[in-house]
Amino acid sequence: MIPSEGAERSAEFSEGPADGAHDEFVALAFTAADLLVEIERTGRITFLAGPSLGLGGTTTDQLLGHSFPDLVAKVDRGTVENLLSRIEQGEAIKPVGVGLHRGGGSATVFGGCRLPNGRLILFLALSGKERPQGAPVQEIAAGLMPRGEFQKIAMDRLRESSAGVHRLTFIAIEGLAAFRQRIGVAGGRTLLAAVARQVVVNGEGVEAAGEIGEGRYGLLHTGPVDTGSLRGAVKALARALDPEGPDLRLSTATIDLDRGELSDGDAARAVLYAVDQFAGQGSGVPPLAGAGVGGDLSGDDLLGGFFAAAAIRVSRLRNTLQMGAFDVAFQPIVDLATRQVKHSEALARFPGTTSPIETISFAEDVGLIAEFDLAVCTRVIRHLAAAAPEHPPVAVNLSGRSLENPRFVAALTRLLAPHGDLAGQLLFELTESAIITQMNAVDDAIQGLRLKGYKFCLDDFGAGGNSFHYLRSFAVDFVKIDGYFGHAALNNQRDRSFLRYVSGFCRENGVITIAEMIETEEHAESFRALDIDFGQGYLFGEPRIELSRS
Repeated sequence: MIPSEGAERSAEFSEGPADGAHDEFVALAFTAADLLVEIERTGRITFLAGPSLGLGGTTTDQLLGHSFPDLVAKVDRGTVENLLSRIEQGEAIKPVGVGLHRGGGSATVFGGCRLPNGRLILFLALSGKERPQGAPVQEIAAGLMPRGEFQKIAMDRLRESSAGVHRLTFIAIEGLAAFRQRIGVAGGRTLLAAVARQVVVNGEGVEAAGEIGEGRYGLLHTGPVDTGSLRGAVKALARALDPEGPDLRLSTATIDLDRGELSDGDAARAVLYAVDQFAGQGSGVPPLAGAGVGGDLSGDDLLGGFFAAAAIRVSRLRNTLQMGAFDVAFQPIVDLATRQVKHSEALARFPGTTSPIETISFAEDVGLIAEFDLAVCTRVIRHLAAAAPEHPPVAVNLSGRSLENPRFVAALTRLLAPHGDLAGQLLFELTESAIITQMNAVDDAIQGLRLKGYKFCLDDFGAGGNSFHYLRSFAVDFVKIDGYFGHAALNNQRDRSFLRYVSGFCRENGVITIAEMIETEEHAESFRALDIDFGQGYLFGEPRIELSRS
C-alpha cells in the first residue's frame, strides 16, 4: 500500500467496492470508535480521523508515518502485532481492550478489518481508565438524549450561570436520511450510533448531547468542538459504508449561552425556541452555513444573533402580556338561516403587527402560550362581568398546549370561580395551531369546563391532519370549519362530499357547525346548502376592537 498525504487520504478514503459483511463490521466497530486509523501492511499509519491527542499527538500530522504498534504499551504490543497480522490476512477482529504507551498509559478498545480493496482499517475507542481485555463495545458506545431531555439540561445550565460559560453547538448532517436508505436498515442503525459517538467525543467539556431532529444534533459544552475531526470521521465512515455513494454534508454553528440582563425564564425559553426550530429547520432559523465536509465554518454570528433576538422577543412578549398591552377585537358569528348573531369570537391584536398568528405561534414555540391564553381570558371575563346581560356570548381561543398544562387549567378554574353566572356568556375554542400530545389531559380539561356550563368549539377543522381524530376524541358543542378548507370544498367535489359528511356527523351528534371566511352571499348560501349551521366572515362583520390595551 502506497502511503500518501493525510489530506489526500481523507478525501480519497476507501475507493472501490466493499461487500456487505465488511460494511456491517465497519459500522459496528465505528459505533464505539473515537478514532479511525488506516495503516499499511508494515503497521505504519497513513490516515487518521478523530481526536489524535489521545494517541499522544497534538495534531494528526504528528502521527502520520508512525508505527501503530509503537503507540501500544509493551505488555500489549505482541497481542496487537498478532491481531494486525490476522487483520492483514483478511480476518475481522472484534474489539478488545489494550493499553497505550502514549497518552498517559490510558486504555483503548481496539479492533479492525481489511476492506476488499486491501486497506487495513483500525477502530479505537479511548478511555481515561483501565479497561480489561475483551471489554464489550456497548460499554463505550455513546447514546444521545431525546430533544426534550436535551432542552431541559440546556435550560437548567443556563439558569445556573449567567456568565456565558456554556455553549450550544448545532450540527446538521445533510443527506443522512437518503444515505441510510442506501445502506439498509441494519447499517442505518449502526450508522446513527457511530455518528452519535463522533458527535460526543469531538467536543471538550460536553455535558449533554442530543438528537433533536433527522440528521440534526445538539451539543451543550464548555470547551471547543473539534469540527474538523468530526467532519473527517463522518466522511470516513460514509466512504467505508458506501464507497460509491455521495458525501454526507456536515455544517455546524455555535452560540454562547450568555443571558446577559435577561431573566432566567426568558433566556431558557429562547433556548427552547432555538432547539425546537432547529429540529425542523424552521423558517425562523438561519440555515447553518458550511457547504460540505471539508468547508470552512461560518454562520455562528448569524445563529447567535437569532438566539439573542429570540430572547429579546420572549422578554417583550412576556412584558406585553403582563401589562395587558394588547387589544381584543370581537367578530360576530351568525346563524346562516336567520342571520341572527349567536356569539362573537375574541381575537387578540398586538401593537406594531399586522397579524396575530405569528405572535401566537411564537408564544406556543417558547412556552408562553398559557400566559397568553390566560391574559386574554382575564380581559374578556372582566368585560363580560361588567357588560349588560343582553351582551352576546364571547368565544375565547385556547391552545391545546395550554389545556395540556395542569397549572393553566388550575389558574383558569380559579379565574372563573367568582363568575359562575358567565357560563352561558363565555365559550372556548380549542385551536389546532399546535399538535396535541396529551389527549386525555386535554379531554379532561374540556369536559371539566363543559360540566360547569361552558361550551366548547373545536376550531380549525380541516387545517391539519389530526382534525378528524380530535373530532372523534373530544365531545364538543361546536365545530368550526377552517376557512381555506371550506373554500376548497366549495370548488372541489371530493372536498365538498367530505364536508357534507362532517356536517352530517355533527348534526347526528348534536354538534353545531360554523364556516369561516364567508365574504359573499354566494359563500353563505353554498355553505348553508352543505348543512353548515353558523357562519363567520366579513359578510357579517369585520373584527372590531372592543377592549383597548390597558
